[in-house]
Amino acid sequence: MNQILPVGLPWLAPRIGVVELFGVLGTTIRGPDYDRMLSALRDDARVRAVVVDIDSPGGSAPAAEQIHRGIAKIAAKKPVVAFIRGSGLSGGYLASCAATKVVALPTAMVGSIGVIAIRPVVSELLQRLGVKVFVTKAGAFKDMFQPFREPTDEEQKKLQTLMDEYYDWFVDAVARTRQLEPEKVRSLATGELFSARTAKELGLVEQVAAEAERRLLSRIEFRA
Repeated sequence: MNQILPVGLPWLAPRIGVVELFGVLGTTIRGPDYDRMLSALRDDARVRAVVVDIDSPGGSAPAAEQIHRGIAKIAAKKPVVAFIRGSGLSGGYLASCAATKVVALPTAMVGSIGVIAIRPVVSELLQRLGVKVFVTKAGAFKDMFQPFREPTDEEQKKLQTLMDEYYDWFVDAVARTRQLEPEKVRSLATGELFSARTAKELGLVEQVAAEAERRLLSRIEFRA
């Protein structure tokens, strides 16, 4: 007597999700778009694990935090491997920290833990062009980020306080997710870039990828 064996439907088969983080956070990589993608991977029972493929110099702090939180929510339910192929720097490294494990290619650059705010000042250029700027405002600091004048000392102090708050959050997030002492992370959080091997020695990544691992990742078929 012949038996009919059950045939599994291919779209119901277990799979591995791959999320590509290539580019600047906040512009090329938009936080809300990735938040929806990460939520879908977290809630999809077919997805048994996730690889986050990273080549990012960082970017917007809010976008980095949103992606970091999204990855952390997945890691609370299923394994997540962050694979740094080119650069995992600043917000790009922050995103990788939320993974269960961080792997980097030997030639990858890792770190740049820190916060920066850049503001161009074009007041001298405007003077040369004969351009005057008149401001009407309600709120003493409403124009503090405008480029037509230099910041006051008080404005600089307020901006520094904000940067310090972001910096402390960054350090705490790395220490918590990588299971490192906060003071050790703070000593590394100078904005410095590290090679993958140095990052492994410092505890910032778990493993430096071998050629075999690279081939394995390239064979993953499912793309998120």
